[in-house]
Amino acid sequence: MAATNIILGYGETLTQPFKLNRGSGDKKYPYNIAEQRESLGKQLGRLMQEQQAQPAIIKPRGESVARFTLHPAFLAKTHHPNGLLKASGLRCVGSRSAYVVPRNVASSRQRSGESLFTAALYVAGSDDAFRRLADMLFSTRIPQTHQKAFCRFELVQPFAASDKNYVDETISNRPTLEVVLHASAQDGDIVKAFARYAESLGGVADIARALIVSGLTFVPVRLPASKAHGLSAFQFVRAVRVMPSLRIGGREMRASSIAAPALPALPAIDTSLKVAVFDGGIGHSDLSQWVQETVLPGAESTSAAYLGRIGKTEKIGR
Repeated sequence: MAATNIILGYGETLTQPFKLNRGSGDKKYPYNIAEQRESLGKQLGRLMQEQQAQPAIIKPRGESVARFTLHPAFLAKTHHPNGLLKASGLRCVGSRSAYVVPRNVASSRQRSGESLFTAALYVAGSDDAFRRLADMLFSTRIPQTHQKAFCRFELVQPFAASDKNYVDETISNRPTLEVVLHASAQDGDIVKAFARYAESLGGVADIARALIVSGLTFVPVRLPASKAHGLSAFQFVRAVRVMPSLRIGGREMRASSIAAPALPALPAIDTSLKVAVFDGGIGHSDLSQWVQETVLPGAESTSAAYLGRIGKTEKIGR
């Protein structure tokens, strides 16, 4: 059997150490630091001017929250500007998805003028911290890592009240609102400051019923819908919306007919034993000797499909 001839292309490279370049090379940046000083410098200037004009009552700890939108080419966690923010005294308190039309694209796969998916970071800090960030942007001694971090931003903007308010102000009644705050379990002072601010608008924030989930605090607030926009001006508010109501399916609930048992004439044997039953209600006083009915606010009315009593037969819906 004939031997197989192995042909090596560019075999001469094996006569000495040879480094094989892998990957796509260094990350291509859409902007250089000079371009960002021109663009972000103006944006930071407008942001700081607006922050300094804000009243103290909406700035707990003297801090504001701004929205920093990343260029779509830098969504990976390795590109997160944590180092830059920490060096200036700022911190990221949240993020959300967003779309932006970048001034310049960083890849041939992206088309100029196209709206692209990206992320918006919610950045909190004092006026001095935002001023330090602006000073770092124009510093000639800024480290290369921070220069690259600046070049990953597309927009720096205030987090405006209009961007947080999801309440239809045409609602005439006094609804219960749900306010989402950028506040974790360690930020009780921010929640209390918000309650004082809501009170100044004529509302009541029920912080005793606040729910904390993943760095966000959900607070019920009683306030006219017409004042929801003012509530959104509080800097650490993430969103204001009408409290969602419990929804029941459109189909009729099935009911079973059960013969009513004969009621005893004696009182309860042990009055210290108590059981809470969440049901459609009683609607009569036949059981008043043993049962105390509590109707929660807003549940005064019900549906005949869920509660019915005909003669000695109870219609019980489950």
